[in-house]
Amino acid sequence: MSLLISLWACELGNPPERQLLLRTGTVLDLSFEAARIQGEIVDLPNGMRVEGYGHCWKAGLELPTLADSLTDFGPRDQPGSFESQLPGLRASQSYQVRAYIRLLTDTIYAAPFLLQTPANPNLPVFGLWAIDNISSQSAQAKAQVYFPGLVTVLRYGHCWNTQAQPTIDQFRSIFTGSLPGLYTSDVTQSQPQYPVFCAGLC
Repeated sequence: MSLLISLWACELGNPPERQLLLRTGTVLDLSFEAARIQGEIVDLPNGMRVEGYGHCWKAGLELPTLADSLTDFGPRDQPGSFESQLPGLRASQSYQVRAYIRLLTDTIYAAPFLLQTPANPNLPVFGLWAIDNISSQSAQAKAQVYFPGLVTVLRYGHCWNTQAQPTIDQFRSIFTGSLPGLYTSDVTQSQPQYPVFCAGLC
């Protein structure tokens, strides 16, 4: 059994400079029809004035923009975290989600992640929570379990590759035993500067 809930992409050793200002963040709650996400404005250099900020999302694989569903919390002049409610989602549907900062003349988007709403209440609900400690050839991926489900989980971990939609037939970490609330995998990659796509699995 394999259940893919969210997908992240990061470029080892070379994160885009503008995306460092902003993080799409982590999924705090996830259900069949809604989600709650915490984003973060990491820095506002040189007195940058934010006219609006929040998250935008869109069903499917296309990246969302301000023309799609969004939250907008208005002006802000200090870094910090924020939470967005994503209502009206559909079960068993993929959504691209990313945080944004709206300036007077431009919009800055954070790196997106792919959110998958669950389809079966018996299966675990979980998501790729964060990717940290990024270097030229490695990173650490964390997955958060929101609901353990009503089935027995035999194995869990992460899988990753340099192409989208990684599977357990490629690079992977496998753990056994009881499913924890949060687990971490060491993601290694022999080709520095290549994008790496990572997914949680169980």
